[in-house]
Amino acid sequence: MAGNAMDSCLKSSGNLPFGRATSVSSACTSYGDYNQMISDAIEHEKVICKTMKIYNIDRAVCGRIAGVVAKKYGDTGFAGQLNITFKGSAGQSFACFLTPGMSIRLVGEANDYVGKGMAGGELVVTPVETTGFVPEEATIVGNTCLYGATGGQVFIRGKDGERFAVRNSLAQAVVEGTGDHCCEYMSGGCVVILGKVGINVAAGMTGGLAYILDEDDTLIPKVIHMKLLEKHL
Repeated sequence: MAGNAMDSCLKSSGNLPFGRATSVSSACTSYGDYNQMISDAIEHEKVICKTMKIYNIDRAVCGRIAGVVAKKYGDTGFAGQLNITFKGSAGQSFACFLTPGMSIRLVGEANDYVGKGMAGGELVVTPVETTGFVPEEATIVGNTCLYGATGGQVFIRGKDGERFAVRNSLAQAVVEGTGDHCCEYMSGGCVVILGKVGINVAAGMTGGLAYILDEDDTLIPKVIHMKLLEKHL
């Protein structure tokens, strides 16, 4: 894709590549600056590191970037690195459709569908330093995270809502607890849960691995198919 066409794609439909997120970097003072920097990094396979604010009305943030990368390089051909940190509360579908070469970090919290359809890259979600609560006891991402993911890695410092990793087929994830129906219809990948889970664990799960920390011996009654329990430590 030529540079002009790529820039047009990033700016089309009145939306920004990251939704409506605003810059907190002194080096960039407008959306156009970020569009141009990201467009240039994708076109010339550069490494960039940027920090931006995000609000809960910003939906599908990073989806357009991933689309541009995938269109030009496919799912594994991008040799650059897009390191983007967001600060604030993300709306639905944050970091959806990530591709290899994208490293996304959120300092704050997020709504439903985090990492939806991601095919590669890395996603980290962590609360702010002064939270007033214990991170591993609080839910900081919403429901249905990693829905239909086919690759990439996710690390969440905190708990997830319901249906974590539903239909995950290849992504790897670490989270500190989930609600009901985690690993539902999972067919591949690996999920590590370092805390309590809700009911109906692994319903319809046909592949992949789930490692769940069970410190109070409450896991077994929550697993929908006992044959899925290969080893209980």
